[in-house]
Amino acid sequence: DLEKMTFCLSACFYINTAIVMLGGVGLAGFCVLMLRSLSPFGVVDNTMTSYIVVGIVASIFTFLIALAILAGYLSKSRCMLYFVAIIALPIWVFQVSALVWMGTQATGTQLGQHTGHAIQNEYFLDKIQKNFECCGANGITDPETKVTATCCPAQLQDTGEKCSAEKNNVFTEGCEKKLYQFLIPFYNVTISILFIVCLVQILTIVLTCVMARALKEETYQKLRD
Repeated sequence: DLEKMTFCLSACFYINTAIVMLGGVGLAGFCVLMLRSLSPFGVVDNTMTSYIVVGIVASIFTFLIALAILAGYLSKSRCMLYFVAIIALPIWVFQVSALVWMGTQATGTQLGQHTGHAIQNEYFLDKIQKNFECCGANGITDPETKVTATCCPAQLQDTGEKCSAEKNNVFTEGCEKKLYQFLIPFYNVTISILFIVCLVQILTIVLTCVMARALKEETYQKLRD
């Protein structure tokens, strides 16, 4: 029975550690993919870039910690396991905080504020209007919307024909709504991956402490024998 329990515990430990490692790699890869996917659309400002970079760094740390835990167990080093578990705990707290923060950012109000901030930048606005076929933050019905060249369809820009709201040959929809609809799937996928990683990672930290204690008892048993 003791051998079966030890085998099951070791199996759970290996599986959890592997999931954390894969989760770290997957999250880092998704962050890089998100950065490359969003950049051409002009929606990645300095703030979003810093968030993505932080996500990549946290993912790399997650992978390295899982690797260190695995190395500690394979080398039968209790000190290493306890040390890595202590380091992993604050990183897990940081990831949970990031998860909660991203959950609040994914709401219409908070994400809308980010899209509004991006749209206020004239450089980003031109790229957004061109790529998403929209005009201004809230559309041409908004008195504050300025109809610029990027509010015009590409074929009109090529022919040099002037476009205006009166001629009904401009993009009518607002960019804020379109940008929000474009960004929300990226937020949802990131939150889902981070949630799974955080859940499995805390289980791995607990199992690491359990395995370190098991190694201690195994050492004592060998000394008694």
